[in-house]
Amino acid sequence: LTLLAAQFISTGEVLQLCLQQRRSREQLVDQGIMPPLKAPAVFHERIRSLERARTGTFLKHKLCSRPERSELVRMHILQETQADSSLHAAQLRLKRARLADSLNEKISQRPGPMELVEKNILPVEPEDEEITSPKYRKMEMVASPNTPR
Repeated sequence: LTLLAAQFISTGEVLQLCLQQRRSREQLVDQGIMPPLKAPAVFHERIRSLERARTGTFLKHKLCSRPERSELVRMHILQETQADSSLHAAQLRLKRARLADSLNEKISQRPGPMELVEKNILPVEPEDEEITSPKYRKMEMVASPNTPR
């Protein structure tokens, strides 16, 4: 009996909380959920049915004018694939992994700042001139002979 009473009290408290959080009639009228008090219910139902019909017509028009799959592929919205749909996700992961490997390879082969200064691609600041001098490069080569220059 005690468990049943506790359950009843908690259910009553939950119901009371729900009733407190319920939207007011004015809010429901503003959102078009309930008919206004001054207007007849039939009028409200007629307006709702006309709005639904208009929405339905709009959606039918959009579906009819929807582009074909080939058009979406041409516009690069969809990807062209001959693989089965179950293999498509694996195919995309493989493509991304190949792209990541290719980019990592290109980044590892790009020239360093000293090479760019030697080729006059990067400008030399006056305070950095001693670093780019031949004397400094010889000292750098002696310090790390295994590093390719």
